[in-house]
Amino acid sequence: MLSVLSQISIVVVCMFAGSSSFLEMLEAQCWPAELPSKGERVVVRLSNPRFEQLGGTGGSGESTPAVSAQVPVLPGLFEHTLGSLGVTFAGLEQLPREVPAQAALLVDVECRGFWAKTQRVGLGNDRQQPGHVAVVRLSDCCIEGGDPIQMPEVVRFSVGSNEVLPGLDAAVREMVLQECCELRLLPMGAFRARGFQMGMRQDATLKLNVELLGWL
Repeated sequence: MLSVLSQISIVVVCMFAGSSSFLEMLEAQCWPAELPSKGERVVVRLSNPRFEQLGGTGGSGESTPAVSAQVPVLPGLFEHTLGSLGVTFAGLEQLPREVPAQAALLVDVECRGFWAKTQRVGLGNDRQQPGHVAVVRLSDCCIEGGDPIQMPEVVRFSVGSNEVLPGLDAAVREMVLQECCELRLLPMGAFRARGFQMGMRQDATLKLNVELLGWL
């Protein structure tokens, strides 16, 4: 079961049962806002794969863990194009054969509109929560494969309040103090997002460097 895909990061659970197609389940969404069109690119993160036995629940009505089979290795991050019929990641076509009979493969699925590459490790492990006011420094902003664009050098915004591009907001939530990251915002995390059609190409991918200076 896979219920939502957000412009920012929402973790849900996907169940692979029998020969169910991952691509079909990924795209059979109940969208919380605007419906992305076919061809939209998203970054998908898979984590915590585990088997659960179907049936044999006794009186509890709940499934029980299946521990006799080895859980298949899944990629941590990959990019998926909605509506694509091609293989999304190596080994995808093997999944149905790796799920035991009368079992389901459950995976935490996070869909996002950005890639992040750490350039400098930050301090500590504390991260912002919605409502915190983050202060970040931006640099080297450009459209991928195109010209540089003007962005404020220092930006102050309330986390989770839709004040900045959703891909930037979601990425900053995962950063720690003084961490520097190179971000690549896909269109759904940049200028295609609702409320951010600012005269820029809505299909543009944005690249920039971000440093988290602090938060209140």
